[in-house]
Amino acid sequence: MPPRFSVLPFVRKNVDTQGPVGQLLLTLGRHNIRPSHLHIMIDAPGFHKLTTSLYPEGDVFLSSDAVFGVKRSLVVVSKRASAPFCIKNFASWTF
Repeated sequence: MPPRFSVLPFVRKNVDTQGPVGQLLLTLGRHNIRPSHLHIMIDAPGFHKLTTSLYPEGDVFLSSDAVFGVKRSLVVVSKRASAPFCIKNFASWTF
């Protein structure tokens, strides 16, 4: 069986301020905003499943992620594809 992967688009999310983590962030005077990110899950026979996130370069919340999930090695440059049948934006990342 070939490796399988799942990808969702870059999305900016907020930590729910009604829950305990959101309340803690607000009490500490921190914002509850996550930078835009892309969730990736890769699964192949004989290997552990890899779940990670990639962050597009230039997001204003990269240096202040509410849950401290951003690592420099996970920041990618988003590029615009030129062929009309391709995905409009893509990023390259080496494992």
